[in-house]
Amino acid sequence: MDSMDPAQRTNEQLLISKDNSMENADFVNPKLLSIISASNRPHNMGAFLENLQATVVDPSAIEVLVKIDEGDDQMRLLLDEAIAKYEFEIRYIQTAKLDGYYTLHLGYQELFELSDPHTYFILPINEEVRFMTHGWDQILRRYIKLYPDDVFRLKISKLKYRNYLSYHDCGPCPENYPILTRKWMELAEGIGDCWGPDGWHQFIDHHLSVTPGLNNIPGIFRSIPILDIQLTGEEAGRELSKAQERYRADRVWKEWWRMYSPTVQQRLRRIAMKMYCYIWAKNENLADFEIVENKKKCIFYIKQRNHSVKSFHYFLSPNYIRYKNFSYLVKKARQNSVGFTKTFIFHGQYPRHFLLKFADISLRIATVMCAFAISIFTLGFESAPKSMTTRMIERFKNLMYKIVKKSMGERAANSIKRVYKKLGKGSAY
Repeated sequence: MDSMDPAQRTNEQLLISKDNSMENADFVNPKLLSIISASNRPHNMGAFLENLQATVVDPSAIEVLVKIDEGDDQMRLLLDEAIAKYEFEIRYIQTAKLDGYYTLHLGYQELFELSDPHTYFILPINEEVRFMTHGWDQILRRYIKLYPDDVFRLKISKLKYRNYLSYHDCGPCPENYPILTRKWMELAEGIGDCWGPDGWHQFIDHHLSVTPGLNNIPGIFRSIPILDIQLTGEEAGRELSKAQERYRADRVWKEWWRMYSPTVQQRLRRIAMKMYCYIWAKNENLADFEIVENKKKCIFYIKQRNHSVKSFHYFLSPNYIRYKNFSYLVKKARQNSVGFTKTFIFHGQYPRHFLLKFADISLRIATVMCAFAISIFTLGFESAPKSMTTRMIERFKNLMYKIVKKSMGERAANSIKRVYKKLGKGSAY
């Protein structure tokens, strides 16, 4: 074990010191779970609370924390009545609406910080979901200490079996309703910097999977699908209008591109590597260890008695991320994803000066056109005709159909489809 160079200590920050949390195998805290939610729809929140009361065996084992908007008297009255009505603990905060749904993670973070510091599990969830399994709280209790280091997630949504081969898969289809341990949340530094917390933690899970691993087995895989807790009503946003759905889809695409950026991916890799350091130290049965970070060099040191036991780098090449993002853009262009490629142009934080903004947008447009051109001449893993000419015709027909449908409606697009069929050449539909 090597002593740390004293000159390096000025750049180091102590993150975890003498960790003794949750050491006992028997978990005795009466609070099992903190449920974090937000609502401006009294009928949905009322039904959600009623569902909890009907399906839990031990109401005293859970607490419900709710964020509501300032001035929402209906929600405040509902929750005041619910506090007196239900056996489980309910607490709420009223905060500024800000950007509504798209700043929800800020309220969630406040709720996480207000939660009982000894609950074992955390569940961020929307009030449209209902539990179908009676006694699910007793089932959940069986998963305490599934891993001795207490760092894992339980997957209970319809996407529980999905694999994530790239970080690009984490944005569109994350595990929607993971039950996370408090230790996971603490190491992840809370809810995260994304209005879709499920996506943020899915990215962390993916970066954990590419860490060195334990016992010569690469990767850490701590998201466990379970079958014995069933949900319904997982489809969020069912009460949105068509205009709201389009706006939300646009915001979703823009948020994905932000999450794919080198800056955010570096932050996620850092969190995942810190989590990995903790898991590694616990696996080595280190007592009274410390995790110290040198941000300048992007290194975590695991120290014991002021000596460095192990170190792990977490630097992620920005050029590698840009290359991966361009490859993904080519893939989406190959799929004629007009909306997704459009948001690549408009998702950025542009310079204020007109000429710089024009240059930035022009470069993004050129990038999209380049990706589209490359996508024509590359197949990837998608099946396509062997003939290059046939492939280009099929791509053009499919693209025109989508453009007509988006600009003139489905009826006009179907007319285009009928014309293609009459030509006898087939189509890509």
